Amino acid sequence: MQAEVFNLIDQKLKKYFDLLEKICNIESNSADFEGVRAVNNALCDYAQGLGFAVRKQEYAGAGATAVISMNEDSDQKPLMFSGHMDTVYQKGAFGYPPVRVEGDMIYGPGVSDCKGGIIVALLAMDALHQAGFTARPIRLFLQCDEEVGSRYSQRQSINNMIAEAQQCAAFFNCETARPGKVTLLRKGILKMTVRVHGKAAHAKDYMTGVSALVEAAHKIIRLHERSTADGPTYNCTLAPMEGSSNTVPDVCDIVIDIRVATMAEAREASDFVHQVAAECTLPGASGEVIREGMRPPMELCEKNQRLFDQVNRICARCGLGQFEPFMSAGGADASNVSQTGVPCLDSFGIEGGAYHTIKEYARLSSIPERAKVLAAVAMYYEE
Repeated sequence: MQAEVFNLIDQKLKKYFDLLEKICNIESNSADFEGVRAVNNALCDYAQGLGFAVRKQEYAGAGATAVISMNEDSDQKPLMFSGHMDTVYQKGAFGYPPVRVEGDMIYGPGVSDCKGGIIVALLAMDALHQAGFTARPIRLFLQCDEEVGSRYSQRQSINNMIAEAQQCAAFFNCETARPGKVTLLRKGILKMTVRVHGKAAHAKDYMTGVSALVEAAHKIIRLHERSTADGPTYNCTLAPMEGSSNTVPDVCDIVIDIRVATMAEAREASDFVHQVAAECTLPGASGEVIREGMRPPMELCEKNQRLFDQVNRICARCGLGQFEPFMSAGGADASNVSQTGVPCLDSFGIEGGAYHTIKEYARLSSIPERAKVLAAVAMYYEE
């Protein structure tokens, strides 16, 4: 069956190149709920045309997710693939049409992050289905608001993903791939906001005021100096401020993006930010932490290591080469799933780069390469 599946993947490429171009030309910023739903509908219609089962979930104030599945009558535990349909730029940022193809390269919103990954997974499922693979259920979860940490669905989308994943033997996230690598670890993202208070004054009476902005600058320097190449990093920005240049500002918000490799690092970083908020340089200034949120890290653990080793054994058996483990500093839904104990790996999508920029690109010839990996894992996975 392996040879037939791989041949089918190669034969179907034109259809899937066209499908990728189609769904990337449907612009779908996380807040563009109709755009996300249009991508969802296009993919679900296509999947139903292949004979797959589809379950959609609508959310008030967000887009919609879907589960595309095959072989649900099998008594084996499913494998789950996942990718997100939302992108980061507003409609029109890439021009019109948003997508362009130049040889082996495709450029446009979501071509690599992460619509290309959805295409990889769907192609693998299509080839398996046509070749008569029925041994194990395969599910593909289409996420609607990953780029904003499932904020618009009030975390219902990620909670539904987790619920689906907990029924499965293993989870493979189809975020952007790197040549020869699979993501075994991801840093988590701790978001904190520190509000600094000072004392307002007219600029002509500068010495009678206490500048919240100057105090914020001292705190930002402390946070910056705490960042290390092999440890947590503290990226600080300022929230929009009221007032004008002739007023000493009495309030200032520091918004901090902290990247951590473990939950222990997250706790230490949170403690440090609270300390920085409380300790002030300027007499009369004060600070407080007013907001804190967390996307957990995908930590190095035995279950994920075993899954990584098995993927490499399967790839060796099928002549697909070997992967090296990779740690990403970016957050993704795989981290949330991994926290639940489900064996989990990431970056099985299309190879590409410059995501979250208007130069986002992907390499079309990596689609069959990665689809064959997912198909091989489906055929030979052992619990």
